[in-house]
Amino acid sequence: MSNRTNDIIWKNAVSRIQGQVKFDEETSSRNKCRTIITSEDGAIEQAFDHFAKLYANYAQILIQVEQCYDRKIQPQKRNDVKKMLELIILCIIELRHQLVKWHPPNPDVRVERGQKQQHFP
Repeated sequence: MSNRTNDIIWKNAVSRIQGQVKFDEETSSRNKCRTIITSEDGAIEQAFDHFAKLYANYAQILIQVEQCYDRKIQPQKRNDVKKMLELIILCIIELRHQLVKWHPPNPDVRVERGQKQQHFP
């Protein structure tokens, strides 16, 4: 693959990551999604959907940046791409933790207030 094509992929990945970071900052400051403490199922599902969308977008960006890293020849550019790749991976790991935290409860095993938890044989 030519250097020009690789630069186009790199520029596209950088613009996507900039847009994603801007979107993440806007939504987290507007919704305070990272600090929601509530037991309402609607809020839990809303937070889970938000983090799932972010996770999917960052995963797509990770694929593009990984392609750039594999194809870069210049060591200086390769180091820059590696740093960005590591930051994206850290962001994905953080989002995974948020997805586990905000995963909506399963209605089959949910215990209503005042009820005893069922014991399975």
